[in-house]
Amino acid sequence: MRAGALGVMSALGGALSMPLFHHSDRRFRLQGARRRRSRIGGTPTLMSGLPSAPPWPRHDRSGPQQHKLIDTRAPVRRWRALATTSGWRSALTTDTASPTARGFLLRRPPVIDAIFIAVLAVVVSIVGSANPSFWYDEAATVSASTRPLPELFDLVSSTDSAHTFYYLLMHGWFDIFPDTELSARIPSSLAVGVAAAGVVTLGRLLSTRSVALSAGVVFAVLPRITSAGIEARPYALATLASVWVTVILVVAARRASRWLWALYAVVVVFAVLINIHLLMLIGVHLCALVMLGAPRLVLRSWAISTTAAIVVLAPYLVFMRAQSGQLSWIDPLDRRTFGNVLLTQYFDFSVLFGVLAYVVVAVAAFLYLRRREVVSFEGQAETAVISVVWMLVPTVGLLVYSIVSQPIYVDRYLSFTAPAAALLVGVSVVTVARKPAPIAALLLVFALAAIPNWITQRGDYAKFKMDYSQVADTIAAQSSPGDCLLLDDNVSWEPGPIRPLLSARPDAYDQLVDVGLGRTGRDQGRLWDDNIAPHLIRDKINACSIIWTIAERDPALGARDVGPEIAPGIPFGKTYAYRVPARLGFHIVERWQFNISQVTKSVR
Repeated sequence: MRAGALGVMSALGGALSMPLFHHSDRRFRLQGARRRRSRIGGTPTLMSGLPSAPPWPRHDRSGPQQHKLIDTRAPVRRWRALATTSGWRSALTTDTASPTARGFLLRRPPVIDAIFIAVLAVVVSIVGSANPSFWYDEAATVSASTRPLPELFDLVSSTDSAHTFYYLLMHGWFDIFPDTELSARIPSSLAVGVAAAGVVTLGRLLSTRSVALSAGVVFAVLPRITSAGIEARPYALATLASVWVTVILVVAARRASRWLWALYAVVVVFAVLINIHLLMLIGVHLCALVMLGAPRLVLRSWAISTTAAIVVLAPYLVFMRAQSGQLSWIDPLDRRTFGNVLLTQYFDFSVLFGVLAYVVVAVAAFLYLRRREVVSFEGQAETAVISVVWMLVPTVGLLVYSIVSQPIYVDRYLSFTAPAAALLVGVSVVTVARKPAPIAALLLVFALAAIPNWITQRGDYAKFKMDYSQVADTIAAQSSPGDCLLLDDNVSWEPGPIRPLLSARPDAYDQLVDVGLGRTGRDQGRLWDDNIAPHLIRDKINACSIIWTIAERDPALGARDVGPEIAPGIPFGKTYAYRVPARLGFHIVERWQFNISQVTKSVR
């Protein structure tokens, strides 16, 4: 077992340290491109220089002794030789950028590049992450992850099972760190950093260093990723799993190692447990292998590994199929879906960033078609093909399922395809700019384009306009131990009801007497507590001296009111949460209004 593990590490290290190109002379590169075209009839194919058949017969297990694109340092066994044809290798290792572009930024080892981009991505994500209020989904994370393990398992056995792995991770995190806004979001920011390192690694495996670094920078500032990085939900973790399982696929196909294929199967299992939508990566990888002309042995190894993973996952998939009703809240596809796919899926609400990305990709495609006769583009072309497949297969899969079965398309559910978008834009940037200064300038333009949306994402009410945190801060600062808490459950905001507001920051309400609390979610194996209507708890309300009431915001009233007896406003004045205490002699003396909620203090 130890020898096998060492073999896996050796193969990974060898693949990552493998030279991407052995000559920096442009003349040699152009001559090589012409030789490749001459071998396949003088016309570049979709594979841009990949021969349609290996240059030696299938039965010749030795292969050429000196092949420029084969890592001769790796141990070669007979059965591996069939999986290392020059065509497949070239798709994974060809360096095609200009000599100046390949030297973009500092000449550092691949690991340093990955670490640099990872740190950049973490910083971009984590800055300002404490500012936005918690919202409904993050309240679910806090509610589930802060329970004792028996209660957590009771919860996921009946609801929210798709997030079991993430809740367990956050359970361990909250055992060490507090469940504040910043603390709850740090794991996602760190996951974005590790995913960014994966993007650089994958870009380096598939193409050039310039493409890898450009894709890494684009990934770090991509609006979908800067949103996932400040979300206490599993989207960033799913993105991490998505990119690294793809890295392992490329290395396994390149090295043809049994241990790497076993590792691939294991990582696929964990990826699906993190996010069931990552099951669609199997289709992505199959399409990529077929389109890149992978040898039969690679396809067979992939099929065996994938089958093993699916067999292990089968009980979980059957169980999840039975819980599909949990997605009943998702709206059917409509005319807004088109905009979601083209814009918010990757660019959030940054129209400027999205338009810039589409323009650069379109120009890069035009330049590729125009230059491919004289300049070798195969490394960049293959990266673009993989990226497009990675984006299209899951997107089309969710859309088709939403049409034929039940609605399941939500733009943020496809965050795990964001690395593909970053790779595609990174390839396009290098194709368009070519040289270091233009590449850096174009990346700077992307970063500047992302800033307005980045700032918006970190606003007080950035997360679906929710103000859970502001309400909690006010209650914690203004209330006294023994005061009563009353919730008006007649709110129109979505998602609702009002009880999740307390679950986001339970510590802020610990000192209050929650007179409307019914059966707790923990007792029922559910996320949220039950709320009892005010007219059913008159005796409890009558025993209070001060009542803090949380209700829906009244747009006709000001943000702050203080007085001996404040009018409730028309909407709130019609609710039992106001009328029952008023009949018992309570009147409002203070009011705070936020984005969707209001907090009132009532005394007798």
